[in-house]
Amino acid sequence: MKKHSFNVIGYDTKYWWLLYASGVLFVFLGSWIIVSPQKSYLFLSLLLAIGLLTTGLFESLYSIFHIRKIKDWGWIFIGGLIDAILGVYLLNYPLIAIILMPFVIGIWMLFRAFMTVSSSIALKTIGVKGWLWLLVTSMVLILPSILILINPFAELINIVFITGIAFVLSGIFRIIFSQRLKSLMPK
Repeated sequence: MKKHSFNVIGYDTKYWWLLYASGVLFVFLGSWIIVSPQKSYLFLSLLLAIGLLTTGLFESLYSIFHIRKIKDWGWIFIGGLIDAILGVYLLNYPLIAIILMPFVIGIWMLFRAFMTVSSSIALKTIGVKGWLWLLVTSMVLILPSILILINPFAELINIVFITGIAFVLSGIFRIIFSQRLKSLMPK
């Protein structure tokens, strides 16, 4: 079986479905956030915490499964670990999280956006078609993070809406990226 690893952030094709599952979760959570802005900010912090914890665990598991197969598996593990730690933090300190949530969301989204840019470029280097769509999605994901960081205390409804959009974009990226990985599997 041919193994694939990428130069910047490596992914093996065997467990593509973990990235797919985290993408579906992000799209679901983002869509729910967008259509339910009237829900309390506290509930959003709880939802965000559960989502970050779950997707962080998926991504960390993916990297552990590939520790010997992926050159730069540590980047994937660190990304998942950061998501999981933020999720645990938000679960344990919801009142503090309410105040810090705009900063946490903005910084987290910016970090994830730059990770997705690296993944898109890595796909380009091995000649995978469709890498440009992933790069465009990554670049668009940078915009909401910058909007939140520029004005973190804008109306809460705006932060909730921007967060929902960022979750959907992040989920779309993960779904498309997982399908690109799946297409690299030997037949």
